[in-house]
Amino acid sequence: IPLRYQHDFVDMKDGKVRNRLQARTTMASGAEALKTFAVSRLLFDNVPHVKVFWVMHGLQTAQLALQFGADDMDGSVVEYKITHDA
Repeated sequence: IPLRYQHDFVDMKDGKVRNRLQARTTMASGAEALKTFAVSRLLFDNVPHVKVFWVMHGLQTAQLALQFGADDMDGSVVEYKITHDA
């Protein structure tokens, strides 16, 4: 599951959105995410399935990812703890 880098987070102390690296990073663009799916499909040929989370990438990018190497779309990331770790 190629995950998009989440550069912002909510500080639990005051509830404000903060950047982990002091505004030196940005979230990957849709084009970069699609390239990641394509390269993942090519390099990890021993991995049978590549999944895209439409909640994280957006519905349009997730639909395009199905043409760029992903073969499964999921939207229920509540069960997974990986969104926080990404």
